[in-house]
Amino acid sequence: MHLKNDLYDVYGNVLINKGQEITDTVINSLIKKGEKLPKKLISIKGTPFLKDLDFVFGDSRYAPIFCSSSVRKSITERLEELKFEEPLVLELLQMKDSQIDTYKHVQIIACLAIDIISLLDKPTFDPLLAAHVSFTHDIGKTRIEQDLINKYAALTDSEYEIIKTHPTIGYLLLNYYCGWEGKKYCWTAYEHHEKLDGTGYPRGIMKIDPYAQLITPIDIFDALISDRPYRKTAFTPRLAVDFLVDGVENGQLNKTMVYTLINCLRKHKMYPLSKLRVAKEKREELPLESVYGIRTASNWLKKD
Repeated sequence: MHLKNDLYDVYGNVLINKGQEITDTVINSLIKKGEKLPKKLISIKGTPFLKDLDFVFGDSRYAPIFCSSSVRKSITERLEELKFEEPLVLELLQMKDSQIDTYKHVQIIACLAIDIISLLDKPTFDPLLAAHVSFTHDIGKTRIEQDLINKYAALTDSEYEIIKTHPTIGYLLLNYYCGWEGKKYCWTAYEHHEKLDGTGYPRGIMKIDPYAQLITPIDIFDALISDRPYRKTAFTPRLAVDFLVDGVENGQLNKTMVYTLINCLRKHKMYPLSKLRVAKEKREELPLESVYGIRTASNWLKKD
């Protein structure tokens, strides 16, 4: 892969020049450069991020999940333990300033990830690690031109290819900021648009990091039910669930994560995953408008 533009860090330093091929040597060099960065970890308590959870808890779309004060308290208490590398705090503050929708999105993903982990029959995920990768998985979008992110028309093929670079950009930035010890943070950013059948991007792989498998269905769900400039009509939660179930049936999404998300939405009548049943019949029609530019909702999760 070659970058379309120069890649800068949050301090304005050029990390990789436009057109430079991304190789293991380049990534290792990036990690070495990052060793000169401040190593201070900053508690989320000292940032606006906790107060901004009001964005999440007050979102009517997620009322079935976050209406319970005990759930909100549990999530908040977990996040109070979270710490970020100092440059990542600056990155997230810049995201809030320049791409408020992306900022709200990553907060929602973090809260949902923590809630899903709490419901798993055999928890194998670290909630703090899940929260960290949730907050940072879309950091690469901050390097995509704002006009393209907010375009009120179908994306061209070339524009869509630029959008598809954001996982790689996020991967590069996190390698730089977090170094060898923070490699665990990098893979979710890199792989959160991959699919288990190999039809995702940027690499089209089938062996996907477990935290990426956790984040991906939540990421898709929130994107579908959110207002987007490229789409006139958001999906209803019911239709978004159907969409995710199709992804499971097509072998693209992790069934446990999708079904646990469905359980979150059914807090009033939850079932053990082994007994959870999801209706196969479609109760609503897909919106005619595109999900991402010229790519329609009906074929977005299908194999090429």
